Amino acid sequence: MGLDVLMVEHRGVGLSRTDEDGHDLAVGEITIESAADDMAAVLDDAGVDRAVVYGSSYGSYLAQAFATRHPERVAAMVLDSPMLSVESDLATVRAQRRKLLWDGDDQHLAPVATAVRALAEQGCPMTELSNTVQIVYEFAGPQVLHRLLLARRNGRLRRTWNHVNALGHTEIEGGKAFIMEPDLVAGITYSQLGYGLPTDGGPLDPQLAFADAADHNPQYTGEPFDLPAALTRATWPVIVVSGERDLRTPRPIAERVVSLAPNSRLVPLLKTGQQRPRHPPTRRASHRPACREPTNLPPRPHHSLGQASATRPLTADRHSTDCHRPGHHSPPTRDTPVTTGLITAQRPVT
Repeated sequence: MGLDVLMVEHRGVGLSRTDEDGHDLAVGEITIESAADDMAAVLDDAGVDRAVVYGSSYGSYLAQAFATRHPERVAAMVLDSPMLSVESDLATVRAQRRKLLWDGDDQHLAPVATAVRALAEQGCPMTELSNTVQIVYEFAGPQVLHRLLLARRNGRLRRTWNHVNALGHTEIEGGKAFIMEPDLVAGITYSQLGYGLPTDGGPLDPQLAFADAADHNPQYTGEPFDLPAALTRATWPVIVVSGERDLRTPRPIAERVVSLAPNSRLVPLLKTGQQRPRHPPTRRASHRPACREPTNLPPRPHHSLGQASATRPLTADRHSTDCHRPGHHSPPTRDTPVTTGLITAQRPVT
C-alpha cells in the first residue's frame, strides 16, 4: 500500500536557512536537539501521531535523536549507513579502513593493500591517498581501485586521479546552495559530532580530510546523546541498511546497532558503499515508497534485502527542497514515513 512521505528540510539548509525576517539563523541555534524537535513540530503540523523514521548517515543519528526525545512518535526506524557514537565510530572507521586497505587482512584485498602501501612509500601525500582510495573503493570497487593505484604509481592517469581526489571538497568547505551548505550547521558537524577531531598519525585516517577546516570551526564539546544506551530501550522495529564497501559508516557499526536494538534486522547490501544519491539531486521527492506497516520482527539476526518484511527502505530524495513546511499538507495516515534528510557532513567523503 502507499504511504505518505513527509520530507523534513533541516534547519540551516536550503529554504530553512533563515528566520521569519529573512536573516540567517545563528550557528548556535542549529543543534541536533533543535533539529529533532523540528521533526516533531512537522508531525504536529501535519496531524500525524507516529511515523516510520528513515535516516541515512548523519540522518540516522538524527533519527535516533528524534526517537530519544520523542519516543511516543516512533512507529519504526530505518537506519541506513548508521552512525552511533562519535569517538567509538571513529575508532571503528580507522580500524576497518586499515584492516582492509592497508594491512590487507582480507586475502581478496591483499593486492590492493600492497598497492596502497607502495604508493605511500613512493611519496603520495596521505591525505590525497586516503581520499582517493575511499571514493574509488566505495563507488567502483577493489578491482578498479587496484588498476588506478598501479597506474598512478607508474605515472599514468594523473588527470583521472586528480579529478577523483577533488570530488567532495565542497562538502567540507564552500558548498553549493540547496545541495551542500556546511556553514550554518558547523555547530553540529564539529561541536557535536566531532568531525574536527585530531588525526592519530596512522595511515588512511578519515580525519585528514577535515584537518584544515577544523582550525576555523567550533571545537568538539561532546555529543548530545548516549545513543547506544537509548537503542537498548527501543520498543519499535529497527531496520539497519549497510553497504558492503562502506568505509565511512562501515559494517561493524551497523552490526553493533543490530546487537543493541532488541527488535532489529540487518539488511546487508553487496558491492556498494554508503547509501548516497548517485545522481545530481532534484527538487522532487518520491511520495509513494514501497513500504508495509511495521510489525514485530522474529528474532533472526540477518536477512537479505528480498526478505525484509517489516519495512522496506523508503525512497525520497534526501537533498530535495520539495519538503514539508508548515501550512503545506498532504493527506496524512496514522503512521507516516518521515525522512530526516541530510545536512552537510558525513563521515569523510571528500
